[in-house]
Amino acid sequence: MDNESHIERITLRFLELQQQRGLKSPKGDHILFMHLCAAQDAHPMNLEMLLIAADDILLEEVSGIAEHFHPQTGSYSGAFWPRYAAQCCGQCNHTGH
Repeated sequence: MDNESHIERITLRFLELQQQRGLKSPKGDHILFMHLCAAQDAHPMNLEMLLIAADDILLEEVSGIAEHFHPQTGSYSGAFWPRYAAQCCGQCNHTGH
Protein backbone atom coordinates (compact mmCIF):
# COMPACT_ATOMS: atom_id res chain seq x y z
CA MET A 1 0.00 0.00 0.00
CA ASP A 2 1.39 3.43 -0.90
CA ASN A 3 1.63 6.42 1.43
CA GLU A 4 -1.48 8.17 0.10
CA SER A 5 -3.57 5.02 0.60
CA HIS A 6 -2.31 4.71 4.17
CA ILE A 7 -2.98 8.39 4.84
CA GLU A 8 -6.48 8.10 3.38
CA ARG A 9 -7.25 5.17 5.68
CA ILE A 10 -5.75 7.03 8.68
CA THR A 11 -7.85 10.11 7.86
CA LEU A 12 -11.05 8.10 7.51
CA ARG A 13 -10.40 6.20 10.75
CA PHE A 14 -9.64 9.46 12.57
CA LEU A 15 -12.83 11.10 11.31
CA GLU A 16 -14.88 8.04 12.25
CA LEU A 17 -13.42 8.01 15.78
CA GLN A 18 -14.08 11.74 16.13
CA GLN A 19 -17.69 11.26 15.05
CA GLN A 20 -18.19 8.32 17.43
CA ARG A 21 -17.01 10.50 20.31
CA GLY A 22 -19.01 13.54 19.30
CA LEU A 23 -15.86 15.56 18.58
CA LYS A 24 -15.31 18.00 15.74
CA SER A 25 -12.53 17.45 13.25
CA PRO A 26 -9.77 20.08 13.51
CA LYS A 27 -9.90 20.46 9.70
CA GLY A 28 -12.14 19.28 6.87
CA ASP A 29 -11.46 15.76 5.63
CA HIS A 30 -9.70 16.84 2.43
CA ILE A 31 -7.64 19.49 4.22
CA LEU A 32 -6.71 16.99 6.94
CA PHE A 33 -5.63 14.48 4.28
CA MET A 34 -3.46 17.11 2.55
CA HIS A 35 -2.01 18.19 5.90
CA LEU A 36 -1.03 14.60 6.75
CA CYS A 37 0.50 14.15 3.28
CA ALA A 38 2.62 17.28 3.77
CA ALA A 39 3.70 16.09 7.21
CA GLN A 40 4.67 12.71 5.73
CA ASP A 41 6.68 14.41 2.97
CA ALA A 42 8.56 16.59 5.46
CA HIS A 43 9.11 13.99 8.20
CA PRO A 44 8.39 10.40 7.14
CA MET A 45 6.25 8.47 9.60
CA ASN A 46 5.66 4.77 10.02
CA LEU A 47 2.16 4.97 8.56
CA GLU A 48 1.45 1.27 9.03
CA MET A 49 2.02 1.59 12.78
CA LEU A 50 -0.08 4.76 12.97
CA LEU A 51 -2.90 3.04 11.09
CA ILE A 52 -3.06 0.17 13.61
CA ALA A 53 -2.46 2.32 16.70
CA ALA A 54 -4.96 2.22 19.55
CA ASP A 55 -7.89 4.59 19.05
CA ASP A 56 -6.76 7.12 21.66
CA ILE A 57 -3.22 7.21 20.28
CA LEU A 58 -4.42 7.71 16.71
CA LEU A 59 -6.70 10.53 17.84
CA GLU A 60 -3.89 12.18 19.79
CA GLU A 61 -1.34 11.83 16.98
CA VAL A 62 -3.51 13.08 14.14
CA SER A 63 -4.88 15.94 16.27
CA GLY A 64 -1.33 16.89 17.22
CA ILE A 65 -0.17 16.86 13.62
CA ALA A 66 -3.19 18.93 12.56
CA GLU A 67 -2.53 21.47 15.31
CA HIS A 68 1.27 21.66 15.36
CA PHE A 69 2.51 20.93 11.82
CA HIS A 70 3.10 23.95 9.59
CA PRO A 71 3.05 22.88 5.91
CA GLN A 72 4.60 26.16 4.78
CA THR A 73 7.77 25.54 6.79
CA GLY A 74 7.67 21.76 7.17
CA SER A 75 8.14 22.08 10.92
CA TYR A 76 6.25 21.37 14.12
CA SER A 77 5.52 24.02 16.74
CA GLY A 78 6.32 23.66 20.40
CA ALA A 79 7.65 20.37 21.67
CA PHE A 80 5.27 18.21 19.61
CA TRP A 81 6.83 15.44 17.57
CA PRO A 82 4.75 12.54 16.23
CA ARG A 83 5.61 9.30 17.97
CA TYR A 84 5.63 7.45 14.63
CA ALA A 85 7.94 9.92 12.85
CA ALA A 86 11.60 9.10 12.48
CA GLN A 87 14.04 11.40 14.16
CA CYS A 88 15.35 13.84 11.58
CA CYS A 89 19.08 13.07 11.37
CA GLY A 90 19.11 14.92 8.06
CA GLN A 91 16.47 12.65 6.52
CA CYS A 92 13.69 15.23 6.27
CA ASN A 93 13.04 17.54 3.35
CA HIS A 94 13.66 20.85 5.06
CA THR A 95 16.23 22.55 7.26
CA GLY A 96 15.82 23.46 10.89
CA HIS A 97 13.71 22.12 13.73
